[in-house]
Amino acid sequence: MDVKKQLSLVGTGMVLVSCFLPFISFFGMSISLFGASAGEALLVIILGAAAGGLDFMGQKQGNKMFIIIALVAAVLGLLLSLYWMMKASGMAGTGLYVMVAGFAVALAGTAMSFKNFGAAKN
Repeated sequence: MDVKKQLSLVGTGMVLVSCFLPFISFFGMSISLFGASAGEALLVIILGAAAGGLDFMGQKQGNKMFIIIALVAAVLGLLLSLYWMMKASGMAGTGLYVMVAGFAVALAGTAMSFKNFGAAKN
């Protein structure tokens, strides 16, 4: 497995795990994303799975459209998580930081796949 696939899948794993970590911490109390809003958690899971899964499938099948959709999902997920981080203003928990890092890693892997598409078949 090459580095692009590894980055995409590790980023996706980080995003999925982040939904269960403390999303917001305030005065010793914390709440996960599932505890705050199941709908938003589902959106994060869909974006994370799309970013990693479609990139992996696009590389494996040689389909550039999958990689483009994965790239869009990773960008949207990163923007959404950065928006939540700004909105949390100092109350962000571990889960939010892991989510931002996960989408950034998935975006890096997907961008590498897009850049190197067709250069070498693995």
